[in-house]
Amino acid sequence: MHRPGMNASRSELSWWLVSSSMTVLGEAEGDRVFLLVNKIPKAHDRAIVAVEYIRDPFTQEVSLLTCAHDSIKIWSADDVTSMRKHQEIKGWRCGVQAFDVSSDGRMAAVVGVDSTLHQVLIADDKTATVQSFNNGCMQIWQISIAPDRTHYLTANFSGALTLLDMNGQITKSGSFNAVKQISAVVYSPDGKSIAVANNEGVVTIVSAATLASRFFFEAHAVKVRAVCFSPDSSTLLTGSDDRTVKLHQINALKSQLVKSFCGHRSSVTSVQFDHCIDGLRYGLCCEMISLADGGGT
Repeated sequence: MHRPGMNASRSELSWWLVSSSMTVLGEAEGDRVFLLVNKIPKAHDRAIVAVEYIRDPFTQEVSLLTCAHDSIKIWSADDVTSMRKHQEIKGWRCGVQAFDVSSDGRMAAVVGVDSTLHQVLIADDKTATVQSFNNGCMQIWQISIAPDRTHYLTANFSGALTLLDMNGQITKSGSFNAVKQISAVVYSPDGKSIAVANNEGVVTIVSAATLASRFFFEAHAVKVRAVCFSPDSSTLLTGSDDRTVKLHQINALKSQLVKSFCGHRSSVTSVQFDHCIDGLRYGLCCEMISLADGGGT
């Protein structure tokens, strides 16, 4: 699933994307004022659809990954005032409708508008290989990489949630009501649950092992555009066209609303927990960049 957001490894950093430009913002000391740190007017030739910070598990090097309709680029993020592109990966011509990347940046999934899955694998020497799979028209239009990186979760217009292996083959499939209304899918970090959001504001919690629905709840009154589990998988953030972000406690058979965060200027298109401070702070994208913690600041 594509989701621009704030990453744990640089909690003081955020960014804003307009068309193919890229802007990096920094948080001022002592207050919540965002200052322009850097702007790359032409980061890509075509529009950027997703941004993630990634951390190499061996070198601990932090990089910024951008996915656009034309390519994936990886940027050095050690000094945001002079960000340098050190890798570009190409392999698709159609635009991108869905995207996901593993936290270490070694695996990425790009779904084109023609439903072709482009699997990007990056080796230890940074060499990238791209493999493409196409199972038919509209057979892949949402995607999320499993935490153990052994398969992909996808949704299709045939009315099912499906698991694909690393060769693009279906290994498991489960029917899902109103699958055409799905707006976002995401795995929990522990790999046990899947959150499936739809255009009517409903979120369904699905068992990752069986693809069976455990329960559903009305998170918002209108379309949910973004979902994200906390690092410990116990809570879920949802962002919606109603301009609110909500924090939900996820239990075995039901959810409980913990807190609502209001005051955003437009639809919330992305939410991400900050993994560095016990999941108590998150970043979001709407018309502006925001930071909030569990206390609502």
